[in-house]
Amino acid sequence: MRPRRKSQPTGSSVGSPRRFACRARASPTGTCPATNPPAPATALAASAITGGVHLSWGAGACPAPNYHLLYGSLAGVSTYALSGSVCGLGPTGTFDWSALPAGDLWFVVVSDNAATTEGSWGLSSTGERNGTAASAACGFTQRNNAGSCP
Repeated sequence: MRPRRKSQPTGSSVGSPRRFACRARASPTGTCPATNPPAPATALAASAITGGVHLSWGAGACPAPNYHLLYGSLAGVSTYALSGSVCGLGPTGTFDWSALPAGDLWFVVVSDNAATTEGSWGLSSTGERNGTAASAACGFTQRNNAGSCP
């Protein structure tokens, strides 16, 4: 995750590519069952669209059941201080974010099991971003960083 200025979205990849988690067979809908650890989003990219930002990330062969967006003021990026979230992005790997808050922001797309558990926020130079604590955003009270796609 690289911080970006709201006024300067970029089309380049943000963060290191990671694969999606599905330790059992994917469901008939193509998503991992909600009982598996949700896999991290991969290769997040942002590009300007009229009135907002278009986000895309790799949804691969076994996407998580759902994703959500966490964001905060760029001034709080060193501690991953959250100021908001966008819930229920679905499993498709794209989202048009039109209701951006004012100011300079950092953000990350996080996988979840569409129930109570969110996945990894991605890796930083010191390990998992924000450790093992769940964000508590969108009702997620648990976090499982173990997701990986076989």
